Order: sequence, then structure tokens, then C-alpha cells
Amino acid sequence: MKTELTLLQRLGTAKRYKGEGYNCSQCMFMAFNDLHGLDEKTALKLSCGLGGGVGGQRQICGTISTIASLLGMTDYEGPADKARLYKIIRECSEKFEEKNGSLICEELKRPAAGKTCMAYIEDAIEILHNRLNENE
Repeated sequence: MKTELTLLQRLGTAKRYKGEGYNCSQCMFMAFNDLHGLDEKTALKLSCGLGGGVGGQRQICGTISTIASLLGMTDYEGPADKARLYKIIRECSEKFEEKNGSLICEELKRPAAGKTCMAYIEDAIEILHNRLNENE
């Protein structure tokens, strides 16, 4: 699925939302507003609870939860698509983990990890953007 927005446009959108105080999931969700087609208010409400490792519990990184949500919007039509969708989500998650050493928010936010949340958002956006455009 070739997307209309460039990677740089997506990254710029995410940085703008991060600068306004939105969480990782919200920044990423809005960077892919061309996929979900929701109005800003609804999209920000829907994605808010995924931030901070789902509700601030510091579990799976909100960017990974957002990848799963966005891929569901592009690659799922019904139960027959579930196995294929899960495979795509796993592939994206594995790329993120290879690059960052973990999928867990608490581990990613440790000082020893040496990266900011914005850097993780950028990594996840790049992974999903490239995945969406790879077959074109």
C-alpha cells in the first residue's frame, strides 16, 4: 500500500504533536492520519490510552500498540485476515526490538537505553512507513 505522505512529513507531524505535549501513541497515530481518516479530536482520544505502555503502566511501548492499531485499519477485513495481520505486526515489532533492545516501555525509558521517547516514536514511524510502502 503506497502512502501519500512522505517519511519526513510523518516525522514532522509527530514532532509537532510531541511538542504540544501528546504521548507517544498519539504522536504516532496522528503521523498516520491519512490511514485512519478520523478527525483530530477522535484520533487523539482513541490513541491516548495506549501511551506510556498502555495507560502509563510501562508495558508494551505505545508506538508498538499504535502500529498494531494502524495495521488493523489497513490490513484487516475479517477473521480470515487475522493470522496475516499478526505476522505483519510481529515483523514490525521485531524490527523495533532489534533496533532498540526491547518492546517494553519501562526498559526503553531507562537512562542506560540512551534514547528519548521521540527517538522511539521516530523509529516506529520509520518502520511502519517503510512497511506500508515496501511493495510499491
